[in-house]
This record gives sequence, structure tokens and C-alpha cells, in this order.
Amino acid sequence: MAVQIARGILRGNVQLLPEPITTWTDASVDLRLRKDSHIITIASLGKKRMYSESYIKFGFTSINKQGKDLPQCVICQKVLSEGSMKPSLLKRHLSSCHLELSDKDQSYFERKAPVLKSIRFDHTDQLHKQNEASLRASYMVALRVAQNKNPHTIVETFVLPCCKDIIGCFFGENAAQKLNTLPSSNDTVHRRTYDLLEDI
Repeated sequence: MAVQIARGILRGNVQLLPEPITTWTDASVDLRLRKDSHIITIASLGKKRMYSESYIKFGFTSINKQGKDLPQCVICQKVLSEGSMKPSLLKRHLSSCHLELSDKDQSYFERKAPVLKSIRFDHTDQLHKQNEASLRASYMVALRVAQNKNPHTIVETFVLPCCKDIIGCFFGENAAQKLNTLPSSNDTVHRRTYDLLEDI
């Protein structure tokens, strides 16, 4: 239909309105025609792919972002574009990014999906940066404590108060209060140390 209208405009069979018209905004084909200083955008509606429950076998569930259903990997939490809602592209992500999981059956990914849904997301649909930064910092501190052969209690009693003082002096008390989210108890540092030992 869009092509027929475009041909009609080029031949002069379709009369232009006094003001520019834009139609079919969410389309796959976008034709811009100029005639007598008027621009008409004509587009053919593309086929919109919807999420199918069978995509879980490739390790993908859907997430609604700005009114659009987008595929999201249950392993790495990566959100792909709307154009990636094709079985071949989802399978390619699984085989290229998670090769060791490509032979897993559908039930494995079905067990991972509810965990993904329970993770809190911020307005950009990414993991909360604050929690991610706290977790990373906690592991980094545990590594330093283990390397220097210090007791685990040093983080809670000495390192964290020193860090708060330093950050408070440089960046203000509001920035120093963010360190309260850092897991620093004796048991936490002990667990982090053993996690690091298992990863070696």
C-alpha cells in the first residue's frame, strides 16, 4: 500500500495536503518524498515479532521496556534489541556467550527464569549499580585482608571507619554514607575469602 501511495505521489495522482504528514511511525520501511516543499513520510508496517514461551529453551525470557517486549538472557541478564526476537539470533547468543550451557535442556533455563524476575532493576533495566559496586568492593577488601594475613574483623573495626573518614573529607558525608551498604562483618569477609579460594 505504501509503495502504491508513493508511486501516486511521484506521478502527481495523489494530492498533497497543505501541511507535511507523517504516518506509520513504527515501521520497518521509511520513504521520504519531497514535492513542492512538503515532506510525506510513508512506511510499510513491518512484521512485529512477539515473545514466545518456547524461547526459554534458548535461555531467554521477556522484559517489558518502554512498552516493548524485549528478549532477556536468564544467564547474563543481557537485554537484546527488539530485532533479536528471532530463534536463530537467540540461539546464536546462547552458543556464542554461554557455550558450556548450550546443551542444557529447557527445564534448566525454566529454573533460572524466576530468579531473574526476582532481581530488582532500576529505571535503565540494569542491575542496581550500588549493590553491584558494594558486592565487588566487598570481595576486593576480602582479597586484601587475605593477602596481608590480617584478621577478618579488621574490615569492620578499622578499614571501613577509615574509608568513611577519608571519603567524608574529600566528597562529603553523603558520599561516606554510601559505604554503609558495604558488607563488612567478620562472617561476610570469611565467606568472601573462601569464595575467592574456590575460584583460584
